Amino acid sequence: MKHTFVLGLLILSFGMYGCAKEENFAEQPAVESNPPHGVQMAEKSNELSSWILDEADIRFYSTKTDKNDNDIVEEGVFNTYFGYLDKQGNLKMEIELDSVETDISIRDQRIKEWLFETERFPKVEIQSQIDYDWINTLGVHKEVSKVQPLTISFHGKTIQTEASLKIIKLDNNTINVMTQEPIHLNLLELEMMQGLNSLTEVMNLKSIGYLVPVKFQGNFKKP
Repeated sequence: MKHTFVLGLLILSFGMYGCAKEENFAEQPAVESNPPHGVQMAEKSNELSSWILDEADIRFYSTKTDKNDNDIVEEGVFNTYFGYLDKQGNLKMEIELDSVETDISIRDQRIKEWLFETERFPKVEIQSQIDYDWINTLGVHKEVSKVQPLTISFHGKTIQTEASLKIIKLDNNTINVMTQEPIHLNLLELEMMQGLNSLTEVMNLKSIGYLVPVKFQGNFKKP
């Protein structure tokens, strides 16, 4: 099956929320704006890179269906990530799965343990090849749309997909990249259904969707 992705570059809805059924949620829990990204660039990456991911907003969405067939969409974010585009056009991003935040701590913990299995699979890795000269020659305040192939390594699997991106050069040292459409991850193909079923059962739901839309927006800066 061909995928269309967050981490938007990525990302990564992880139809995956593990709260007890007695917990009361709004349809879309509020997420604090400007989440801390908690990223420290390695010296090697600084030496190789012409563009380093400075700050990003990586969000995913899950759809729950209760026993009365009511659909509820919920949102989460990732707060720790790393990314760069080097002089050979190699794009790399990593998302720390332990940094997931859905505004409810027990839900976060169950996602980490049951769905992501972060002790075994701590990160999502995204790689791609981009025309470096094309990025550098983009004019200031100019924008362009681009469909970019991606390789995503997640939960022990590697998938090939693509992201529809909008890229804006904000100034000579900053480019903004955003997904124009969510990237959809298929938890069935990623063999994550055991964790998803555990979350469905503990929440006393009819189902949780296994297609997860992910959105990405981030600024890359020259070091």
